[in-house]
Amino acid sequence: MINIKKVTLILILLAIISMLIYSETIKGDEIIKKINEGKAVIIENSDIRGDIDFRKVNNFTIKKKINGIFKSEKEYTYHIKVPIILRNCKVYGKVIGYYYDDFTKTLYKTNFNEKVEFKGTTFYSDVYFKYTEFFKDSDFSKSEFNGKSLFKYAKFDGKANFSFCKYENDANFKYAKFRFETDFSNSDFFDTANFKFARFYDLSIFKKSTFEGEANFKYTKFQEFVDFSDSKFIRTANFKFTKFYSGLSFENTLFEKGVNFKYTRFTSPFKKKGLIIKGPVDLKYAKFNGKSLNYYFFTQNN
Repeated sequence: MINIKKVTLILILLAIISMLIYSETIKGDEIIKKINEGKAVIIENSDIRGDIDFRKVNNFTIKKKINGIFKSEKEYTYHIKVPIILRNCKVYGKVIGYYYDDFTKTLYKTNFNEKVEFKGTTFYSDVYFKYTEFFKDSDFSKSEFNGKSLFKYAKFDGKANFSFCKYENDANFKYAKFRFETDFSNSDFFDTANFKFARFYDLSIFKKSTFEGEANFKYTKFQEFVDFSDSKFIRTANFKFTKFYSGLSFENTLFEKGVNFKYTRFTSPFKKKGLIIKGPVDLKYAKFNGKSLNYYFFTQNN
């Protein structure tokens, strides 16, 4: 015969354990405290309340710039020398790795000397990593960015993994540099995806990604092969002045509103089987392997 009281007690205990494991709440300042103590930050399945403000890190250097006769500018660089690992967390405050004070003309930026992982993390507010340098691998895969995600001028010196991400607002990677393999596959960009002037030095993957807003790859340089296969561009796609130095794939890719390839430079291999372009295509001054091309080139399967 089942003892109802014992079963109920067991269920209550399991619920409490579950809450302790999956609903732990941590303050953003606690993360900064660990960094200042020289301890690795490893947090899983937790709610993080309050901003994660890297300007509170004790290890920083100051660089003073002189601009003109009476203007001066200070640049604070905060050095994070421990691994930062947040897995399956919910971050409710801002992540501040960059700030510029217009009044004092002071720039605050952050460098990560060790591995950075925000895998499966949901950011409910803005994420600021402008001018940030990631010296080792960085993993933001399976994360959701509900606020702005600012990675403008960021440098990724290790592998960068942004696969299976969702961006509800602007995703700004303008002028970013990716030194090694970079993965943006299976991602959803619901607003502007800005990769203007970005530079990819190794294999880059955008396979099976959806661009609901403007996709801006103007002046972007891909040193190695780039894979856009099975991706969807729902609105404007701008590849004007883009350079593909080592080939690309647009296999089964859809451009719903057309695409701008003006002044674009393509090289072999160019995989385009199943490519669909529904809107206008600007190919003025575009070249493939040094030769001019036309719309007929894109309608041929290979």
